[in-house]
Amino acid sequence: MIQEYLFKKENLKTFNILEEPGTYFVKVNNNINQSHFYDEDEHPRYLVSLKLIHKDDIEKCLKLFGNHEQIPFKHIRPYLLTGVIWESQILHGIDLPIKNEEVIATFNFIDDKLKCTSLTLIPRKELNLLELEQVCKSRKLLNDLLKLEN
Repeated sequence: MIQEYLFKKENLKTFNILEEPGTYFVKVNNNINQSHFYDEDEHPRYLVSLKLIHKDDIEKCLKLFGNHEQIPFKHIRPYLLTGVIWESQILHGIDLPIKNEEVIATFNFIDDKLKCTSLTLIPRKELNLLELEQVCKSRKLLNDLLKLEN
């Protein structure tokens, strides 16, 4: 049996509102993986659901819920904005964005509808590990120097 995903009305609180063309930092709505890969034409790409809704679609989404707190995701999906990441942008599967990760999204009018024309991944950076031994040595040295001054 195929699981039908439900979308909770309260999750709309985490969505941003798109009002006009432009380039924005936008969060990804789910973990992107191979199941989001589309290769049925000459432009293989990953389909990316964004935590973004056009201002004109807010009321339509709320009507879908009616008195319910959750509805099947497939009903609300057409109103949530999406973009694509081209296969050539991804060297390794680990490079695909995860839920709530920010991407840079550009929106413009295509056929009189505001659509995502470009998604750019924000390069990830590695953080340094805390070298506790070095920090402790530095603190001890500083404390020793302060004691000598007094």
